Amino acid sequence: MQAISAVIITFNESRHIERAIRSVQDLADEILVIDSGSTDDTTTKAAALGATVIHQPWLGFGPQKNFGQSIARHDYILSLDADEALSTELQEAIQREKKNGLKGAYRLNRLNFYYGKYLRHGKEYPDWKIRLFNRSDIRWNDALVHEDLLGLEAVSVKALSGDLLHLTYYTVDEHLRKMNQYTSLAAEDAFKKGKKASWLKILGSPIAYFLSAYLIKGGFKDGAHGFFLAKMGAFGTFLKYMKLHSLHFQSKQSSSAS
Repeated sequence: MQAISAVIITFNESRHIERAIRSVQDLADEILVIDSGSTDDTTTKAAALGATVIHQPWLGFGPQKNFGQSIARHDYILSLDADEALSTELQEAIQREKKNGLKGAYRLNRLNFYYGKYLRHGKEYPDWKIRLFNRSDIRWNDALVHEDLLGLEAVSVKALSGDLLHLTYYTVDEHLRKMNQYTSLAAEDAFKKGKKASWLKILGSPIAYFLSAYLIKGGFKDGAHGFFLAKMGAFGTFLKYMKLHSLHFQSKQSSSAS
């Protein structure tokens, strides 16, 4: 039976870390918490539950996760964010795969929680994420945010039953704060890659996002929550492209001044 290392990245995740660790305790042979300087009791709680806590200054989402899996004892990595946890059904599905022999990579269906409700429609569900894989074949890219896996084309991928429960935002204010942070990182990442944002992109992309999330993907089936989330997603899309446009404008101004 192949062993599994669960790798969880954290920063001030006292609210979530116990739930995440407990959901993997029965199936992971090692639990690594890679902490980037928490000032709350995240690391104390993690250590009390038997996790190995490693302090690593923040490298960006992709590099931080790569660091964690590089120091893991086992090749099969179960990669989680601190605000994620395995449902009972998903725990059982991974246990079956482990017993039968892990092969390739595994896709988990993430069920997202917004403002007190799990949403099963719109762009939020199904939300498939590959989170169980062999580090010999697969690694994360170096993206600052919205990181992706490299090497998937060479391995088989199997979908597992159950849900990866994702506690995203409890309030609109919390969502807005995170949105501001993530859109800045996304704009910076796009700027470094030489991408640009035309006014058509800035104005058209949010509209397209809302129509896709609310109408095409059925967000309206989640009631008011579905409407609010589609609007928030559209606003986030607008912010990202406006920030990217601003970075290019600032760069031109700096070049002209010099």
